[in-house]
Amino acid sequence: MKISGLIELKNLSLITVTALHDHAGLAGKVLEQYALNGINLEYITEGSGKGSCIVMSFCVAENDRDRAVEIAEELLEQGDIKTQQCIGDVAFIGIYGPHFREKPGLAHRLCHALGQIGINILGISTSISTVSCIIRSGDFEKARTGLLEYFDLS
Repeated sequence: MKISGLIELKNLSLITVTALHDHAGLAGKVLEQYALNGINLEYITEGSGKGSCIVMSFCVAENDRDRAVEIAEELLEQGDIKTQQCIGDVAFIGIYGPHFREKPGLAHRLCHALGQIGINILGISTSISTVSCIIRSGDFEKARTGLLEYFDLS
């Protein structure tokens, strides 16, 4: 399958926060704290679980990790979130190209390609033109090589 290229970001940390009760404005409140501190979020996902519990994950530059964790701790102390977790030394790798909306199965193919070479995925995100994964930094070069072999880079 043809793709236009790879998206690559290294030196990231993955922050995950959970809240027991989702409500209007919660995501904005959490994300605002990072914006006010000048911390760029390279990747964001949010989902709801059982009992309207939410899980939000985002990546920050490794050099923003300590402050990002402090912010999560502050949100925890204020009662805005219930738990927080940080996984350092992660990377973002994805595929992009035109007409991805017309190519069913891209997320499957990306995940399958990474799984075949033994790479665990910590997070997945998609848009109209991209499919991206968060992986351990130590797996980055193996993932890059594997994806370039699996997909036809135009």
